[in-house]
Amino acid sequence: MARKAFDTWKIEVTGFNRTVPYYVQCNCGKLAQKKYQQSYFEC
Repeated sequence: MARKAFDTWKIEVTGFNRTVPYYVQCNCGKLAQKKYQQSYFEC
């Protein structure tokens, strides 16, 4: 199962709006934010 990805305005990234993910859905139910200039997300 893939995690849902969201852009900077917390709009879900789909096939129609391909942007760089800024948030991903975490296991705890919150949104994990991408760390500045890093390649990982922190909840």
